[in-house]
Amino acid sequence: MKPDGSPAACAFFGVKGEFVVLDDGWAASFRDGKWHPNLLFSHEQMAEFWPVQSKDEVERLLKEAREQTAST
Repeated sequence: MKPDGSPAACAFFGVKGEFVVLDDGWAASFRDGKWHPNLLFSHEQMAEFWPVQSKDEVERLLKEAREQTAST
């Protein structure tokens, strides 16, 4: 939880090297070697993802995703 009471950023990883990051109404997906704005995976696909446990890794993925999707 963030100091303002909003949910903390989170990230999930899939078995094929995919990632999803979520932060305060914003989402990005990593698929096929590239970050994409928005959530690209279905509910069924997300059932096969696991949460990233390290807060540092979540922050690293969030930063990378925001940088890579800023121009799209």
